[in-house]
Amino acid sequence: MIVRYSLWVIIGLGIFAALSGCSTETATATYLDPVAYCAAVDTIDHPDPRYIGPAVPEWIEFSLGKRMKMQVATSESALSPVAWRCAGGAIMACSIGLGMPCEQKPSMSRVPARAAIEFCRAFPDIDRPLPNLGSGLSAYQWVCRHGWPQLIGFQPDLDGEGYLDRYWFEIPPDDALSASVRRALTPRS
Repeated sequence: MIVRYSLWVIIGLGIFAALSGCSTETATATYLDPVAYCAAVDTIDHPDPRYIGPAVPEWIEFSLGKRMKMQVATSESALSPVAWRCAGGAIMACSIGLGMPCEQKPSMSRVPARAAIEFCRAFPDIDRPLPNLGSGLSAYQWVCRHGWPQLIGFQPDLDGEGYLDRYWFEIPPDDALSASVRRALTPRS
């Protein structure tokens, strides 16, 4: 009986040792380049631990300034900090420094904000869509009818991930090269 028990213990220990030596973990790829990272992850709200490059590469900030038609000297200081994300394999950037609500997705609540209710009480019949009132963004457009906010549909510029498109600009990969050329040609003082 003891021999049979010890045999089972030895077999069990052998199986455990054999299995513990086998690793089922796969190596996770890491990326220094936002272009390669976005091509690999496709869509993500914020860079995750797979992205190990600079928080915001200078060329993304440079390209965002170009997309917003800002002067280079102005854009370098005014845009910071900049948020970026991946959408469909492309890089999207937004300027937190200019007060844009980059990190905030609009609320999907169908209940009007208190500010919208108060506005409609003061101006009971406004047929044009109301601006975002209050501290939060709404995914919906509202009008005032008979002193009460009425939902008329979604914001026209809501992107596939639920962000307001008006704040996010696509950053083409070729701007990485043009930013490095600009730095090389800029005279140093």
